[in-house]
This record gives sequence, structure tokens and C-alpha cells, in this order.
Amino acid sequence: MLRHSGATLFLEEGGSQRHLQVILGHADGRMTAHYMHLSDKNVKKNHDEFSPLNAVIGKLEKPRRTKL
Repeated sequence: MLRHSGATLFLEEGGSQRHLQVILGHADGRMTAHYMHLSDKNVKKNHDEFSPLNAVIGKLEKPRRTKL
């Protein structure tokens, strides 16, 4: 449980999946994915920050609708 919680917190604080893979000692990224549990709040935050729609809609000065 500690590895799952630590992996989740690492990613939610901005760590990369590749760095997490090295920290956990996994040779395969699929095993690292087993330890990752992202919250809906974190997924929405990343979507808002990195969505390619920001480049298109950003100039319209309108909020956009999302599913979360």
C-alpha cells in the first residue's frame, strides 16, 4: 500500500512516469502503471493545463465545458 500511495503522490506532485519507473526499479513501464492511481482532480488539473485546445480556444476568452 505504501508503494501505491508513494507512486500516486509522486505523480500528483509533478514527477514523471519514467522517473517513477526508475525509482521503483521496474524494467517495464507496464509494471509501474500498476502502482499509479490518479485522482479525478489531478486528471482534470492536467487536462486544463496541457490540453491542446488551450491554443485554439484560449484566444476566445471563454471558459470551456469539460466532463469532470
